[in-house]
Amino acid sequence: MKLDQFSFVFKIVFSIFFGLCIVYNFSIKVMANGTNDGNYYNLNKGFFGSLLFNKNYYYYPQEHGSDDSIYNDRFARDPYTILYSHSNFYKHNYFNPKDIYIQNVIKNSNGFSYEIYMPKIQSRYSYIDTRIKASGSISQFLNSNIQYSGINTTDNLYIFPISSADSSYANSYSVGNKLNTHNYFYKNDFYISNFYLNDISSNNFNIKINLDNNYTKKFISNDSKIYTYVIFNTLDYKIAGGTPVFEALRILDYNDMNGNKHNASVLENKQKQTTNDLKNTLLDLQNQVNNNSQYDSETKDSFNHKLDNIMHYNEVNINHIVNQTNYKKNYNESILTDIDDIKSKTARDMNNYLNRKVLSIEYAPDLNFGKKNISYIHNTIAKLQNHTYFQIKSFNNSNWRMNLSVSDMTDGKDSISSKYFQGNNSSYNNKNKTFSFSGNDGVKDISLNNLYIKIPNNVRLHSGNYRGTATWNLVNGPK
Repeated sequence: MKLDQFSFVFKIVFSIFFGLCIVYNFSIKVMANGTNDGNYYNLNKGFFGSLLFNKNYYYYPQEHGSDDSIYNDRFARDPYTILYSHSNFYKHNYFNPKDIYIQNVIKNSNGFSYEIYMPKIQSRYSYIDTRIKASGSISQFLNSNIQYSGINTTDNLYIFPISSADSSYANSYSVGNKLNTHNYFYKNDFYISNFYLNDISSNNFNIKINLDNNYTKKFISNDSKIYTYVIFNTLDYKIAGGTPVFEALRILDYNDMNGNKHNASVLENKQKQTTNDLKNTLLDLQNQVNNNSQYDSETKDSFNHKLDNIMHYNEVNINHIVNQTNYKKNYNESILTDIDDIKSKTARDMNNYLNRKVLSIEYAPDLNFGKKNISYIHNTIAKLQNHTYFQIKSFNNSNWRMNLSVSDMTDGKDSISSKYFQGNNSSYNNKNKTFSFSGNDGVKDISLNNLYIKIPNNVRLHSGNYRGTATWNLVNGPK
C-alpha cells in the first residue's frame, strides 16, 4: 500500500517537472533538424508536439498519438507551424514557429486585407504556395478575387527547365495546378496560388480578399473563419527532397474579421435602405392624394396624416428591432427577413388605406320649409329654407345612390301627408315619400332645390308647428 502511494506521488511530480521543462524551452529558436523540442507547433495550445519521426513525408500529428488532426488538404481546426528537418538548408536559417503570423487585418467595404509576416528565407528554385478557404456563412461570399502584393516572384524558369520544374513540383507537392498559377479553385473547396521565387528571398506579403457583393448585405455567422495556409518549398532535391521547408496554417475568426462591426453595419444599411424605400413609397402615395381632383383639402389632410402615422409606426418597430439586435449581438438572417416583412406590410397598409372604399354622408341638412300661410284659393307652396344641399364623399366606388324618405308631418292634431312632397325621381308608398339621388366618386354637393311641399287649396289645417321624419339611406350600387 505504501509503495503504491509513493509511486503515485512520484508520477505526479515527474509529470509536472516534465511540463515545466517544455515551457522553459519554448523561447529558443528552432533549427528543425530533430535536435530541438519538436517540429510541430500548435499555436492555440502554445507548445511543440511530437518530433518528425519520418522527415520524408508530410507530417500528420494524429499519426503520432496527438489529439490534433491535420487533414489531407493540410487544413486543420487549430493554427499550426511545421518545420521540416533539412540540415543543409537550415544551417543559416533559424526562426521561431511564431515568426509566421497574420497582422494588420483591415476591413473594407466588400472584404478585408491582411499581412502575412514570415522570415526571410532564400533558396534556389524556391516557391511559396497559399491556400485560402472559408467556413461558416462567410464561405458563400469567398470567390477568386483574391489579390496578392509585396511577394517577390519571377517567371524565369530557364535555370530550372519548365518541364522539370512542373514535374518536380507535382512530385513534391501535387495539388492539381501548375507553377505560377493564381487562385485556382481546387475541387470547389479552396483557392490555391503559387509564386515561384527562384533565388529571390521570401518576404512579408499582403493578401486582399474581395468578397461577393452580397457580403455587404448579409450577416456573417459566429462560426465564420478564413483559413490561410502557406507552404515554403524548393524544387532543389539536394535540399528539400520530398518534403517542404515549412508549413503554416493561420486562421482568422469572427472577431479577427470584426464580425460584430460588419453585422452592425449590414443592419444599419438595411435600416437606411428600408427607410428610404418606404419614404419614397410614402411620397408617391401622398403625391397621388394631393394631385387627385376628387379629394377636397380636408380629405387630403386626413389621408396624408394617416399615411404619416402608418409610416411612423413601422419606423418605430424597425428601430426597436435594430436596437435590440445590436444590444444582444444576435445577428441572425431572420432579423433581415423581419425588416423586409415590415417594409412589405408598411407599403401594403399605406396602399390599402388609399384603395379602401369610402362612402359616407358628410352633411345632411334639416328639412326646414319655413313659415307659410295656408291659402284656400290657391295651392300652398313651401320651399326649403337655408341649406338646400347634402354632401356625399365616395372613393373607390363605381357609383352610389341615396334615398331620402320623408314621413307625414303633424302638429299633434292635423297632419300633412307625405304625398304632398314634390321633387324628381320620387315614389310614394305606405305613407312615405321617397326621393332618389345618384352619383359617382368624389366629394359631391347634391342640390335639394327641387324639393318642396305642395298643399292643395282644399286641405284644411290648423295653425301649428308641423314636424316629420326624414331618413337618409346611402348605398353603394347601380344607379
